Amino acid sequence: MKKLIIAICIVLSIAVMSPIQADLTDTITVTLQPNATASITCNQSTWDPASNLGEHDQTSTAWGNLSNDGEVNVSVTIKGSNTTDWYIHDTTTGHDQFVMRFYNGATWEGFDYDEETFTTDLPPTGVDYKHFGLNVSMPITSSTNDNQIVTITFTATAL
Repeated sequence: MKKLIIAICIVLSIAVMSPIQADLTDTITVTLQPNATASITCNQSTWDPASNLGEHDQTSTAWGNLSNDGEVNVSVTIKGSNTTDWYIHDTTTGHDQFVMRFYNGATWEGFDYDEETFTTDLPPTGVDYKHFGLNVSMPITSSTNDNQIVTITFTATAL
């Protein structure tokens, strides 16, 4: 009987110590990158509005053209920048605070340093353009008489 109990204990200990290898899985990560480029071109690079403090100036509504030079449809955002001494705002002018707007095809839309939607689906046909104009409302008062430079950035994202 002792031999039988020892034999059963040996079998049980082997069964408990043996790793069970059922349903093992492994994974692989695949990164897919399309061989297409998103690229945009703006036909304007400078604008010199002639405005005094408290006034505004604007281009024509179709002053600029943004085209898609890439291989895929893109959405495009627009954002402005603060200047050395003035702060950009999307609705309100003030002391050292100016407003920038772009013409979106129907109305003048304010923008600031956050990315705003400029267009949502610009195809890479070579003949489709997003026409736009620019508008600036100058600060009401300023702490400087120095010229100020605003950078406007367009960013394309492939759809």
